[in-house]
Amino acid sequence: MDFKENLVVKDVSTIPQHINEFLTNNQDHLVKIYNDERTNLENEYGILFIKINVDENKVDISYITNNTNKVGNIVEENMWNTFKTEKKQIIFINDSTYGKFLIDLNKTID
Repeated sequence: MDFKENLVVKDVSTIPQHINEFLTNNQDHLVKIYNDERTNLENEYGILFIKINVDENKVDISYITNNTNKVGNIVEENMWNTFKTEKKQIIFINDSTYGKFLIDLNKTID
């Protein structure tokens, strides 16, 4: 199954407004990046990793697999294993100013 096709991120007070706006304004691109990368990697499970630097006006988006996660130590191994087992669709955001945010889209993948 493809990444959540109708990406809806609720406006939550714990997530800075610029992140909500970015996710809302780029949902089609995020879905495409996830699905294309997953297809390219023969359906290997992964999460979207978004690195944001507001001061430099930069955003990097990557599809992170388990091997990449282990090398980069992005998500704890126990968390990763839970996400994979439960087939969670995760967006992990690392904002240079506001810190790290994990968004669970509450939908599983096949």
